[in-house]
Amino acid sequence: PLTPQQAASLTGKPLPALDCLGLNITPEDIAGKRVLVCFWDSKQRPSRHVLQQLVDQAGLLTKQDVSVLTVHATQAEQEALKRSLAELGASFPAGQIAGKPSKTLYAWGARGLPWLILTDKAHNVIADGFKIGQLGNLLDSDTAE
Repeated sequence: PLTPQQAASLTGKPLPALDCLGLNITPEDIAGKRVLVCFWDSKQRPSRHVLQQLVDQAGLLTKQDVSVLTVHATQAEQEALKRSLAELGASFPAGQIAGKPSKTLYAWGARGLPWLILTDKAHNVIADGFKIGQLGNLLDSDTAE
């Protein structure tokens, strides 16, 4: 039987172009900062939980020069999505995958939701697919720059 091909990890590779993620940001917005991309789905409790934890850590992440970018990975009505983010208190740049989410998620190495991708300041991926609880250690260990 055929097994679905698993998306390849992005670790060690440059961050892919952000233009397919519907984010309203410019390259200057993230220049010289570490980037944390969070693919999530407002209909999934684990996704909302991770987003809430990012909101709770927003101040610390800003102090550590981390730009958090949230990307809704499934089709959702724009107003409903804005409401979800507002209820969570999320003030991060938020995008939504246009077109076929499965193709974009595959290209970004996502093997499930929520999916976190962390880069260094040069925007090379240092970790992906990790648990939110590992973020602090990953940020602490990324001091070789």
